[in-house]
Amino acid sequence: MKKILLTFLMIAQVGSIFSYCVGQSLTCLSNVTFDIGHQCSASITPDMIGVSLNHDPAYTYTLSRSEFDCSDVGHSYDVVLQLRDSRTGVLLNSCFSRVTVVCNAMPSPCEQVRLWYHPEITVTLNEDGYVVLTPEMIAFSPLTTNPYFHYIVTPNVLDCDDVGTNSVRISLVSACYPALNGTVTVNVVDRGGYGPTCHHISTGGINFFPAHLDQELVFPGSEISYFTLLNYQGELPNLPAEFRMFLSRDNVPDSKDFLIDKKQLIIKKSPNGISVSGKFILPRNLLAGNYYLIADLFGKNKKASIGFKTIVQAIHVGKSNKSGEIVSRDRTLLIDQDEDFVIYPNPFTSVISIMAPPFSDGLQRVEIFNAVGFMVKNIEHPSGEINTEDLVSGIYIIRLTDNHNHTLMRKVIKQ
Repeated sequence: MKKILLTFLMIAQVGSIFSYCVGQSLTCLSNVTFDIGHQCSASITPDMIGVSLNHDPAYTYTLSRSEFDCSDVGHSYDVVLQLRDSRTGVLLNSCFSRVTVVCNAMPSPCEQVRLWYHPEITVTLNEDGYVVLTPEMIAFSPLTTNPYFHYIVTPNVLDCDDVGTNSVRISLVSACYPALNGTVTVNVVDRGGYGPTCHHISTGGINFFPAHLDQELVFPGSEISYFTLLNYQGELPNLPAEFRMFLSRDNVPDSKDFLIDKKQLIIKKSPNGISVSGKFILPRNLLAGNYYLIADLFGKNKKASIGFKTIVQAIHVGKSNKSGEIVSRDRTLLIDQDEDFVIYPNPFTSVISIMAPPFSDGLQRVEIFNAVGFMVKNIEHPSGEINTEDLVSGIYIIRLTDNHNHTLMRKVIKQ
C-alpha cells in the first residue's frame, strides 16, 4: 500500500512539473506592422506580437517598449515580449518581434509639413487705415489643408502706427509636433485711395525739466515740465487731436496707466512745427521705484487716422514719507511668444475664441478697448469664447491677464 501511494505522489509531481513547463512556452510573430491611425501616439499590447498567449493569472506579460508616436513612423524596432511568474516575478521565457510603425490615416496627423515663408513683404493700408496679415500673404508655397495643422500670424493687424518696418511672426502649429516659427519683416506702406490714409505726426522727442529723469531721483509731489515740437506734412487744414501724458509702471502704453496731463490740439502744416508744452505734479502717494512717462497722440476726427510713435521716458522716483500707490498696472508682458495665448479668428464677426498655451494656469481677465482707449468689455475668469455681438465694427485692443498677472495685448478687428 505504501509503495502504491508513493508511486501516485511521484506521478502527480511529474504532472505538475510538466504543466509548469508547458506554461513557459512563448512564440512571437516575426514582423508586426503597427498603425497609429488618427492619434499622435498609440500603444501596442502583448497580444499584438505574441501568438496564442496564456492569460492564466499565474503569468504576466511585459513589453520592452509599448508606446509609439509620430516620430516613430517609418521606423522599425525590436520589441521584446517577456513571460514572468506573477507571484515571484521570475522570468520564464521571452521572444521578440520586429515592429514597423506606420500611419495610414487620411488625413494623417503625422504628415511632415514644412514652413516656407518670405523673409520680407510689403503691404498697403486699406482706406480705413489698417491691414490684416494672412498666412497666404507670408507663405510662398501652398498652405496645407490638413486639419491637424493651422497657421498663426502675430501680430496680424497693423495700422497707422505701424507704417514702416515691422517684425511679424508666423507659426505652424501641429497637433503632434512642436510648433514651427519664423520671423518676417513687414514693410507697411500708406498710399491708399486719393491720398494718404494716415496723417503722420513726428517729433524729435520731448524735453523735460528737471532733465535727466532717467539718471537722477525725483520725489512724490514734484513738479515736472515738458516741451516738444510736432511736425505734420499732411494735406488736411485742421486735424483735431489730443496730446496725453501718462505715468506707467512699465514702458508699454496701457489704458489703465495714470493720466497726468492732456492738451487739446489742432494739428496743421507748419514750417516751424507745432509746440506742445505743459506741466504736472507727481502723485504725492507715489511709492519709490522705477516708472515711465509715456506720451501719445490720439486723433479726434473719425475721418483721419493719426500715426504717432509713442514716446517713452524712464523716471526714477525716490522715497516718500507717505504710503500709497497710484492706480497703474503692475504686470509683466509675456515676452516668450512661443507660449502666447492665441486669439482667433481675426478679423472676427460675433465671437472671439482664445486658445491657451501649454501648461497655462488659465485666464484671470479679458478686457476689450475701443480705438480711443475706452474699455467696452471686462470679463472675469472667461471661458474659451467671448460673445462680441454688442460691439460695432472697427479696431479694438484685447488684453488678456493670466492667473500670474502676466498680460498680453493684441489688435483685433470686428467686421
